[in-house]
Amino acid sequence: MQLKKRMRAVVAVFAASMIGAMGLGFGASANAATGNPDLTKKGSITVHKYENPAWGKTADGREITDKPANAGKALDGVEFKIQPVNGLDLNKAEDWAYIKDLAYNNGNVTSGSKNFTLGTEKSQKTDNKGVTKFDDLAAGVYLVTEGNTGTHNVTKKAQPFFVSIPLPTDNEWLYDVHAYPKNTVSDKGKKILDDSKAFKVGDNTDWNISYTVPAIGAKETYTKLGIDDSLNAYLKYVSAEVTLGDEKLVENTDYTVTVSNNTKADNDTSLTQKVELRLNETGLAKVAAKKVLNVKLTTKITGLPADGAIKNSFLPIVNDLTPTPGVTPGDEPTPTPGDRPVKVGDLWLQKKDGANKQALEGAEFTVYGSTDCSGDAIDTKASDSTGKVYFEGLVLGKKPNTEPAESNTEKVFSIKETKAPAGYVLNTECKTVTVKAGKAAEAQLSIDNTKQTGPNLPLTGGTGQMLLTLGGVAVLAAAGGLTVKQVRRSRQSA
Repeated sequence: MQLKKRMRAVVAVFAASMIGAMGLGFGASANAATGNPDLTKKGSITVHKYENPAWGKTADGREITDKPANAGKALDGVEFKIQPVNGLDLNKAEDWAYIKDLAYNNGNVTSGSKNFTLGTEKSQKTDNKGVTKFDDLAAGVYLVTEGNTGTHNVTKKAQPFFVSIPLPTDNEWLYDVHAYPKNTVSDKGKKILDDSKAFKVGDNTDWNISYTVPAIGAKETYTKLGIDDSLNAYLKYVSAEVTLGDEKLVENTDYTVTVSNNTKADNDTSLTQKVELRLNETGLAKVAAKKVLNVKLTTKITGLPADGAIKNSFLPIVNDLTPTPGVTPGDEPTPTPGDRPVKVGDLWLQKKDGANKQALEGAEFTVYGSTDCSGDAIDTKASDSTGKVYFEGLVLGKKPNTEPAESNTEKVFSIKETKAPAGYVLNTECKTVTVKAGKAAEAQLSIDNTKQTGPNLPLTGGTGQMLLTLGGVAVLAAAGGLTVKQVRRSRQSA
């Protein structure tokens, strides 16, 4: 009898002390749960997931019904896993003693020098209210871990924690436990396109990427910082410049850049490149919370997509916020899109003979970004054997006076013939043409040439022939006169 009383006392003491060891942030109760737990009764674990839930509330296993007005966004699609801890019998006081010192590290569960195994894992994702409930749970101790964080920019996952079913709190045994694990979430940042110095396929564009480095715990460190950018197939990596706050960082000293398919050709539109930029130890040592990381990512335009739009996005990398290999697309953090895509279109000019409309080869044309053939030329091309002059991928640029920024869907260019086909007169007229985003199905402009005037040839009729005729008559007449005169002289001599 005395033994049973002692065991109950031990159970009460360890039940009260184990609350703080479960990693839930539960405040220790002033009084331990009284009475024996009903270990035949089933229970549940409900996980509530919010951005940075620093609410100043005491988490004791009960549901918090008076969430503050600034509770933060509920996070949907976040995976949580539970596993029973094998080898613990809640009927035994000595096993409650192990519970208060349970620790989880790299897949291993220990309490002091004793090791425990884990049972079958069960995983669920939070709903649109940020909640997932594991119910019909037998009495025991469960390890709860956070898995894939879904589309959210979670920089620090919740620490693994333990929950007992039932949970002792405030003079009662709690069978339906509510947990509010904390996350640190990064802002998605922004990506602004600068295509002001790009005019055609083959030119470079700059993507100005930035995000604010989130704060971390006092005893935590920044272990990863950078960006991931999966480039569009119509882009090729050129370079990256990084600043942290006002300090310019040095590549291969403060940060490194790894690029997949780094032998991609300048005109390749099939291969995609992934750019992984990471601060190394030297760079990480310069990081402080609320500093802004800026990356100017320079890319080359390699071709013209059918719709004329070259989009690009990136993902900020901060500690645990890292794309997970093997994660199903759509279940990974959502990349931040650029403010607008690069818009490009083609200019197709047809060159013909003005008289017979036959195609002319060898005519050269220069295209300008102005509407009057002034300023710097964008490109010069010659007509091929079919008379086609083709300017691929002219950059349409930013639409003026738009906020947020938009790209033009069409733009007026000017074009002028700079060299005529052999045997034809140079057409000096400046023409304007509207180029729309995407590939043109037919020529937008047709320009004719007229043939040069040839040299003067000898005349074969008209006044010239009459003079020749008259000259011939005169010669004949003179010859006839001489003959008559000669006959007269002969007669007189006779």
